[in-house]
Amino acid sequence: MRWWPIVLALILVAFGSRVQPPAALAATAPPPGPVVTIPPDYRTWVYASASLALSYPDEEAKLTALARAHLPPAKTADQKPAFQNVFVTPEAYRAFVQTGHWPDKTMFVLEVRTSVARQSKFLSPGGLYQGDIVAMRMEMRDDARYPSKWAWFNFEQNNGAWRPTLPQPEPAKNCLQCHADHGAVDDSFTQFYPTLFAIAKAKGTVKPNYAK
Repeated sequence: MRWWPIVLALILVAFGSRVQPPAALAATAPPPGPVVTIPPDYRTWVYASASLALSYPDEEAKLTALARAHLPPAKTADQKPAFQNVFVTPEAYRAFVQTGHWPDKTMFVLEVRTSVARQSKFLSPGGLYQGDIVAMRMEMRDDARYPSKWAWFNFEQNNGAWRPTLPQPEPAKNCLQCHADHGAVDDSFTQFYPTLFAIAKAKGTVKPNYAK
Protein backbone atom coordinates (compact mmCIF):
# COMPACT_ATOMS: atom_id res chain seq x y z
CA MET A 1 0.00 0.00 0.00
CA ARG A 2 1.30 3.38 -1.00
CA TRP A 3 -0.95 5.55 1.23
CA TRP A 4 0.78 4.79 4.56
CA PRO A 5 3.75 7.24 4.05
CA ILE A 6 1.22 10.06 3.60
CA VAL A 7 -0.63 9.07 6.81
CA LEU A 8 2.64 8.89 8.76
CA ALA A 9 3.68 12.36 7.55
CA LEU A 10 0.31 13.85 8.61
CA ILE A 11 0.66 12.29 12.10
CA LEU A 12 4.18 13.75 12.55
CA VAL A 13 3.05 17.22 11.45
CA ALA A 14 0.11 17.13 13.87
CA PHE A 15 2.32 16.00 16.77
CA GLY A 16 4.88 18.74 16.06
CA SER A 17 2.22 21.46 16.11
CA ARG A 18 1.14 20.33 19.60
CA VAL A 19 4.55 20.33 21.26
CA GLN A 20 5.86 23.62 19.82
CA PRO A 21 4.55 26.88 21.44
CA PRO A 22 2.80 29.40 19.21
CA ALA A 23 5.10 32.08 17.86
CA ALA A 24 3.05 34.83 19.52
CA LEU A 25 3.30 33.14 22.94
CA ALA A 26 7.06 32.68 22.62
CA ALA A 27 7.50 36.30 21.64
CA THR A 28 5.73 37.55 24.80
CA ALA A 29 7.81 35.47 27.20
CA PRO A 30 9.56 37.73 29.77
CA PRO A 31 13.25 38.41 29.18
CA PRO A 32 15.72 36.68 31.48
CA GLY A 33 16.36 38.47 34.77
CA PRO A 34 19.50 40.49 35.36
CA VAL A 35 22.45 38.83 37.00
CA VAL A 36 22.43 40.57 40.36
CA THR A 37 26.09 40.69 41.35
CA ILE A 38 28.58 43.42 42.13
CA PRO A 39 30.64 43.75 38.94
CA PRO A 40 34.27 42.96 39.84
CA ASP A 41 35.57 45.92 37.81
CA TYR A 42 33.30 48.57 39.33
CA ARG A 43 36.32 50.48 40.68
CA THR A 44 37.38 51.17 37.10
CA TRP A 45 34.07 52.96 36.49
CA VAL A 46 33.60 56.72 36.72
CA TYR A 47 33.94 57.95 40.30
CA ALA A 48 30.86 60.11 40.90
CA SER A 49 31.54 61.34 44.44
CA ALA A 50 32.10 60.46 48.10
CA SER A 51 30.14 61.47 51.18
CA LEU A 52 30.06 61.13 54.96
CA ALA A 53 26.96 60.34 57.04
CA LEU A 54 24.69 60.89 54.03
CA SER A 55 22.14 58.18 54.85
CA TYR A 56 18.66 57.85 56.28
CA PRO A 57 18.82 57.74 60.11
CA ASP A 58 18.00 54.03 60.43
CA GLU A 59 20.40 53.15 57.61
CA GLU A 60 23.18 55.19 59.19
CA ALA A 61 22.70 53.27 62.44
CA LYS A 62 23.09 49.98 60.57
CA LEU A 63 26.22 51.17 58.78
CA THR A 64 27.74 52.39 62.04
CA ALA A 65 27.12 48.99 63.63
CA LEU A 66 28.77 47.26 60.67
CA ALA A 67 31.73 49.61 60.84
CA ARG A 68 32.20 48.98 64.55
CA ALA A 69 32.40 45.26 63.88
CA HIS A 70 35.60 45.96 61.91
CA LEU A 71 37.31 47.83 64.75
CA PRO A 72 39.12 46.59 67.86
CA PRO A 73 36.86 46.73 70.94
CA ALA A 74 38.86 49.62 72.40
CA LYS A 75 38.19 51.72 69.29
CA THR A 76 34.44 51.19 68.78
CA ALA A 77 33.51 54.28 70.79
CA ASP A 78 35.53 56.41 68.37
CA GLN A 79 33.70 55.18 65.26
CA LYS A 80 33.03 58.03 62.83
CA PRO A 81 30.39 58.17 60.06
CA ALA A 82 31.04 55.80 57.18
CA PHE A 83 32.43 56.92 53.83
CA GLN A 84 30.16 56.25 50.86
CA ASN A 85 31.76 56.07 47.41
CA VAL A 86 29.60 56.13 44.29
CA PHE A 87 30.69 54.65 40.95
CA VAL A 88 28.70 54.72 37.67
CA THR A 89 29.15 52.78 34.45
CA PRO A 90 31.30 54.63 31.86
CA GLU A 91 28.65 54.28 29.13
CA ALA A 92 26.02 55.90 31.34
CA TYR A 93 28.41 58.68 32.30
CA ARG A 94 29.16 59.50 28.66
CA ALA A 95 25.44 59.61 27.84
CA PHE A 96 24.78 61.81 30.87
CA VAL A 97 27.44 64.31 29.80
CA GLN A 98 25.67 64.61 26.42
CA THR A 99 22.03 64.71 27.58
CA GLY A 100 21.87 65.36 31.33
CA HIS A 101 19.82 62.15 31.78
CA TRP A 102 20.77 58.67 33.01
CA PRO A 103 20.00 56.25 30.15
CA ASP A 104 18.59 52.74 30.17
CA LYS A 105 21.05 50.15 31.61
CA THR A 106 22.69 52.71 33.92
CA MET A 107 24.27 51.09 36.98
CA PHE A 108 25.44 52.76 40.19
CA VAL A 109 27.51 50.97 42.84
CA LEU A 110 27.59 52.42 46.36
CA GLU A 111 30.62 51.26 48.32
CA VAL A 112 30.50 51.89 52.08
CA ARG A 113 33.79 51.97 54.02
CA THR A 114 34.75 52.62 57.61
CA SER A 115 36.14 56.00 58.64
CA VAL A 116 39.49 55.57 60.35
CA ALA A 117 40.86 58.36 62.57
CA ARG A 118 44.50 59.16 61.88
CA GLN A 119 46.52 60.20 64.91
CA SER A 120 49.76 61.75 63.75
CA LYS A 121 52.39 64.22 64.95
CA PHE A 122 52.81 65.75 61.51
CA LEU A 123 49.19 65.75 60.19
CA SER A 124 46.27 67.90 61.32
CA PRO A 125 44.34 66.40 64.25
CA GLY A 126 40.97 64.82 63.54
CA GLY A 127 41.91 63.53 60.09
CA LEU A 128 40.00 60.59 58.62
CA TYR A 129 40.76 58.10 55.88
CA GLN A 130 38.84 55.18 54.38
CA GLY A 131 39.15 51.69 55.82
CA ASP A 132 37.45 48.35 55.15
CA ILE A 133 34.34 47.88 53.02
CA VAL A 134 31.38 47.16 55.31
CA ALA A 135 28.40 47.33 52.92
CA MET A 136 27.58 47.41 49.22
CA ARG A 137 24.54 48.77 47.39
CA MET A 138 23.58 48.89 43.72
CA GLU A 139 20.99 50.83 41.74
CA MET A 140 20.26 49.89 38.16
CA ARG A 141 17.93 51.03 35.43
CA ASP A 142 16.18 48.54 33.14
CA ASP A 143 13.22 50.05 31.32
CA ALA A 144 11.99 46.71 29.96
CA ARG A 145 11.96 44.88 33.30
CA TYR A 146 11.06 47.27 36.11
CA PRO A 147 7.74 49.19 36.12
CA SER A 148 9.44 52.21 37.69
CA LYS A 149 12.52 51.73 35.42
CA TRP A 150 14.86 51.57 38.45
CA ALA A 151 15.65 48.85 41.00
CA TRP A 152 17.68 48.87 44.20
CA PHE A 153 19.74 45.99 45.63
CA ASN A 154 21.43 45.56 49.01
CA PHE A 155 24.34 43.16 49.46
CA GLU A 156 25.85 41.39 52.44
CA GLN A 157 29.16 39.60 52.74
CA ASN A 158 28.96 35.82 52.83
CA ASN A 159 32.15 33.71 52.90
CA GLY A 160 34.14 36.55 51.40
CA ALA A 161 31.67 37.26 48.56
CA TRP A 162 29.06 40.00 48.30
CA ARG A 163 25.62 38.48 47.75
CA PRO A 164 22.20 40.19 47.49
CA THR A 165 20.12 40.13 50.66
CA LEU A 166 17.04 39.37 48.53
CA PRO A 167 16.76 37.43 45.23
CA GLN A 168 14.67 40.26 43.80
CA PRO A 169 14.99 44.06 44.05
CA GLU A 170 14.44 45.67 47.43
CA PRO A 171 10.89 46.96 48.06
CA ALA A 172 10.48 50.48 46.75
CA LYS A 173 9.81 51.86 50.24
CA ASN A 174 13.27 50.78 51.42
CA CYS A 175 15.31 53.21 49.30
CA LEU A 176 13.96 53.56 45.79
CA GLN A 177 10.90 55.60 46.77
CA CYS A 178 13.08 58.21 48.44
CA HIS A 179 15.18 58.44 45.29
CA ALA A 180 12.04 58.93 43.21
CA ASP A 181 10.66 61.58 45.59
CA HIS A 182 13.82 63.56 46.27
CA GLY A 183 16.43 62.69 43.62
CA ALA A 184 17.45 65.62 41.45
CA VAL A 185 17.76 63.77 38.14
CA ASP A 186 16.02 60.58 36.95
CA ASP A 187 15.43 59.13 40.45
CA SER A 188 19.08 59.56 41.39
CA PHE A 189 20.75 61.76 44.01
CA THR A 190 22.75 63.61 41.38
CA GLN A 191 22.56 66.72 43.58
CA PHE A 192 25.25 65.11 45.75
CA TYR A 193 27.67 64.61 42.83
CA PRO A 194 28.96 68.17 42.26
CA THR A 195 30.55 67.71 38.83
CA LEU A 196 27.57 65.81 37.43
CA PHE A 197 25.06 68.15 39.06
CA ALA A 198 26.65 71.08 37.25
CA ILE A 199 26.08 69.22 33.97
CA ALA A 200 22.43 68.54 34.83
CA LYS A 201 21.81 72.20 35.67
CA ALA A 202 23.42 73.27 32.40
CA LYS A 203 21.25 70.79 30.46
CA GLY A 204 18.07 71.81 32.33
CA THR A 205 17.29 68.27 33.52
CA VAL A 206 17.08 68.96 37.28
CA LYS A 207 13.65 68.24 38.78
CA PRO A 208 12.13 71.32 40.45
CA ASN A 209 11.09 69.43 43.60
CA TYR A 210 14.33 67.66 44.47
CA ALA A 211 15.66 67.65 48.06
CA LYS A 212 18.31 70.34 48.47
